[in-house]
Amino acid sequence: MRSSVYCCLLLFVFTSPIFANHGTRISISPTSATVSASQSLQFAATVKRTNKTAVIWKVNETVGGNSAIGTISPNGLYRAPATVPWPGSVMVTATSVANLEKSDSASVTITGPTILWSANHETGNLSQWSTSGGGGEFNIGAADSVASQDFAHSGLWSAKMTITNPGASNTNLSRWAEPQNHGALNYTVWYYFPQRYSAPVWWNVMQWLSVSPTKGVFPFYILNVGNRSDGSMHFYLFNRQTRQSTTQTLRNIPVGQWIKLDAYYQCAGDDSGRITIWQDGAKLFDVSNVSTRYSDGNCEWSTRNNSDSVSPSPVTIYVDDAAISTGGGFGSSGTTSPLLTLSTTNLPSGTTGTGYSANLAASGGTSPYSWSFLSGGLPPGLTISGSGVISGTPTSVGTFGFAAQVRDSASQTATSATLTIQITAPVISSGNVIWSADHEDGNMNEWYLNNGGGEFNSGVGDTVISTDIARTGNRGIKMTITTPPESGTRMFRWYEPQRNARLQYSAWFYFPQRFAVSTYWNIFQWKSKRSSSQIDPFFVLNIGNRSDGSMFVYLYDWQTRRAYSQSVRNLPVNQWVKLEAYYQCAGDSTGRVTFWQDGIQLYDLQNVRTRYSDGDCQWSIDNYSNGVSPSPAVIYADDAEIILK
Repeated sequence: MRSSVYCCLLLFVFTSPIFANHGTRISISPTSATVSASQSLQFAATVKRTNKTAVIWKVNETVGGNSAIGTISPNGLYRAPATVPWPGSVMVTATSVANLEKSDSASVTITGPTILWSANHETGNLSQWSTSGGGGEFNIGAADSVASQDFAHSGLWSAKMTITNPGASNTNLSRWAEPQNHGALNYTVWYYFPQRYSAPVWWNVMQWLSVSPTKGVFPFYILNVGNRSDGSMHFYLFNRQTRQSTTQTLRNIPVGQWIKLDAYYQCAGDDSGRITIWQDGAKLFDVSNVSTRYSDGNCEWSTRNNSDSVSPSPVTIYVDDAAISTGGGFGSSGTTSPLLTLSTTNLPSGTTGTGYSANLAASGGTSPYSWSFLSGGLPPGLTISGSGVISGTPTSVGTFGFAAQVRDSASQTATSATLTIQITAPVISSGNVIWSADHEDGNMNEWYLNNGGGEFNSGVGDTVISTDIARTGNRGIKMTITTPPESGTRMFRWYEPQRNARLQYSAWFYFPQRFAVSTYWNIFQWKSKRSSSQIDPFFVLNIGNRSDGSMFVYLYDWQTRRAYSQSVRNLPVNQWVKLEAYYQCAGDSTGRVTFWQDGIQLYDLQNVRTRYSDGDCQWSIDNYSNGVSPSPAVIYADDAEIILK
């Protein structure tokens, strides 16, 4: 007996989950490395003696790292920070998920670039350009550069550069101290073009010139802006000495967003010079074995706004976060990966109330990619994750257009054309459409079909066919009331509900503005008419206001005077919204009322009385109130249906 107990205890010790991963081993490679600032390095972790090989990556004990010490992806790709952190190295660690006590680390040394000069304009002026007497602002003609808070790449300030054409005008922000003292330098500037311009001749935004005691001052290489056949803007490189232009088809200049220009300029008076320019990490030009200064001259650099014929005029651009550096990932080692492109052009449609998921795709560049929403509007309820997954549960119908941006690990970016997602309402249940009204005949005869309905007005209320707004086709109905006093306009159908106890009703509504409701505002209802001709409402769909003034629908039991509120949906303004209901007509407590807004269920009341025991059922869409403002209150309706379930 005692032997059996010992055996069981030993079996527990060696098979219990507590001890299952006790022998886990982990190793990381490389064990040490050196990487330039802003560059990437791939690590690999090997986990043994467990079937759980996943690891957690950290930089200096921070999961995933951060921008100051560098980041690391879930697959082990480390990206060094843009500037060298103190003390110049970090520790990359991989920890086993199977046993969190098991980890291995590698030391990473981060080098350059060494920043010699920079200007972020956060002083609220342009004084950084004239630091140590090594540069400054120079203007010719109708031109000026000022510190501005209109747009900024980082912080609050940037430099706003404006010229007026026609007539040669230019404003320059120059530096000569650094290029006069270093043979090869890296130059970085962020540019912002607030609109598309037309440059029929030339438009210079960056240049290097040389000052010679024998030949004077003359430009060598100039970065110009031109236009493609469709009017879009692009950069091209111009050799002022040879009058040769180098064009490129890789990138256009985006409007209304910041772009980064990096350049490597090797200043040489013989044919050993070199100039390389990148736009958002994509290499546009790489010209080597050329003369980049006079043999007896120096090199000077400027970012500028210079032309004689750009329109519309005045011409304004913005620059920010300029820097000059040595070393790092530029020059001979400054190669870039293939051009990053966003390959997704079409996205699947979705349905309100149903989970949605779609993946954005990119190619080229250096993985991993990071995705973000850029402009436009995603369908409400959907988001874009950093991994490029669009997911969530749509809550509104419509066609939604937006643009997304992808960034790779080398800081290249690519922006999509407008992507669209169409969201439709779900088919709540199948059945036969036994009546409908799309109003395309230009009248309201559909509501009077078989003498089974029609228009009924009270007070100052009226419904007319309208071409103002239509959900489908060219026509809808325009329902107008003036309050106070109590006024209403109603479009009834009784033919179908008098003959069928279980029906589904739907109509599309359009609210052109936000209204304020003082007491009640009825837009959808069922009534019951007794043989004695008494007719009263049973269930009514009203509109109310939330504390912030937004509108919403709530269900009201007119017989019991009970209101059913909901916090699921508000009523949108200036877009069509579908209201749909299932109504089981019963004179006892076996009735049922279910309501959906754009496919999202708001109410489901069961075991309720939905008509008089000796009465019928009648349905209407309404604009009926005793106090809605502003007045007159106008709403639109279209594409009404009754379905036999």
